[in-house]
Amino acid sequence: MRDRMEHIHPQLQRGSAASSHAADAAAGILAARGVSAMETIWTLPRIDPGVPREIVPRTVASANAGIAQFLIEAKAIRERDIPAQWRDALDVCGKALDAWLKREIGDLHCIAPSFVLRPVTDESNGSRVSQAKAAYSEVEIAWFQPEEQQWVVGSGLERLESVVPTLGATVLNVLDAQSRFAYPLFAPRDAHDIASMLYWYGEDDETMAVEEICGDDAAEQAEMREEMVTAKHFTEAFPAWALSWKPEKLKQSDLRKIAHDCGDAYAREVAALALALARLRFKDEFKPDIEGEFIGFGAVLSWRDDDLTVRVYDDLINMAHEGEFCDVMGEVRFALSAPAAMQAWQRAMRPRFKAMRLIDGLIWRLSQGY
Repeated sequence: MRDRMEHIHPQLQRGSAASSHAADAAAGILAARGVSAMETIWTLPRIDPGVPREIVPRTVASANAGIAQFLIEAKAIRERDIPAQWRDALDVCGKALDAWLKREIGDLHCIAPSFVLRPVTDESNGSRVSQAKAAYSEVEIAWFQPEEQQWVVGSGLERLESVVPTLGATVLNVLDAQSRFAYPLFAPRDAHDIASMLYWYGEDDETMAVEEICGDDAAEQAEMREEMVTAKHFTEAFPAWALSWKPEKLKQSDLRKIAHDCGDAYAREVAALALALARLRFKDEFKPDIEGEFIGFGAVLSWRDDDLTVRVYDDLINMAHEGEFCDVMGEVRFALSAPAAMQAWQRAMRPRFKAMRLIDGLIWRLSQGY
């Protein structure tokens, strides 16, 4: 290694001398022009702002412009939502549509619905069109919750029960029933049903599953029950009315009376929100065309910080991801030749948007517990 270094060293010296001579020659040229080497300012070339950063094929640009025209005719976007300068009409359309949705839904605390706009060409599979052959015939809109969150509502519901018996059960029932049309929620009774499917072979409790795996060995059965989710775990964690699909509940007239006359301000406020949500009517329900599991929930309603609802939900998600599943709350398609159909959809969505605001308000107040 030392002999090699001694061989390389003279070359480095000669290279350094050559560099020094070149630097001296450059300094002499600058001095002849009256410029000091220390005064030289080197600048990088700049790209004119008018030069596009991305090249969009003409066929794609034309197809995207067709979607923009469709949304304008459908009155889904406004001229003020379109920026003064833009390069991709499809990107502009998506942002303009998002602005319309934010105006319709308003500010939220607990949920964050997201809507996406996708061009499609093949009605059979909804595949996105390639840039080589852009010829959109339809546009698809889908909505979902990007990241569902856990909200602890047990204390709030139990307080309502203490103020007015069955008020907590009624509010939970309204939330669960109406959210199925507008913004699906994963509540304790959903967890109970999923537990039957995941752990108990579709039965009401774990008896069959335990006997199937452990046989008649009492010690193994006891050990398995300690490790798995059992029916007893549910009855210990939740009141019976939180798990029942047909609980004793108040009428809308009772909710109206509580909202006006109850001496507890918290009960009055929650009853008013529940009444407004219960009065909404929806003409259709999203039914995904899949054989797998639906996991497009907007929030997980648990009783406490760490309870069975969260555990079952996590197991459901893990199981669903092993096969086919649906993680969107709704989707709709429109032919680009029929902007009136999208206008009708916008009108039909207004009750759902109102329901989203009410669901968000109820979750927020229940999670505060006061």
